[in-house]
Amino acid sequence: MAGKNVPYDMTYLTAPEAYRHDITEVDPSPLVDANGDAIPDIRLDIDPNKQAIDPAVRFAPKHEVSSRAYNGQLELYIHIDGLNATPYRGIEALLPENSETEHVNIKVWGWSSTYDNAHQPAGLRGRWCLVYEQSIVDDTLVCVRNIPNTKYRVTVSEISEGLSVAGIIHQHTV
Repeated sequence: MAGKNVPYDMTYLTAPEAYRHDITEVDPSPLVDANGDAIPDIRLDIDPNKQAIDPAVRFAPKHEVSSRAYNGQLELYIHIDGLNATPYRGIEALLPENSETEHVNIKVWGWSSTYDNAHQPAGLRGRWCLVYEQSIVDDTLVCVRNIPNTKYRVTVSEISEGLSVAGIIHQHTV
């Protein structure tokens, strides 16, 4: 639920926002397709509700960048279509790959450097790093806590036959 600033840390949870929908196939890993735009970024370092004027581009609005660089939180609501009734329904479980239980594997990838690489030498520019992985068997809320405020991508690494990810909704701290 979206809230107000917390006085001691000036953080709050953004309103829920649609991130991706109708995922029927496995995504390429950001390690393979790091520069691809097929999977959108989630930026924990900006407040999309506040805008500031970018001095480099006259009168162009730019989202306000958060000064916090630590203790981020990303909440993902993952909705699955096509589930049959199974004894595991509604239970979050870590399942091995190729399990016969209907499930979806999701991975959360974080950018290992500041979002803006323009000021870094080429050898020090960021790379995608696996931050979190979970197998889910039903509509699930996934909370990834204490993560840096940078950009993130959420991929689907395995989908049981007949399933699809109807939607991923995200919220994050700013």
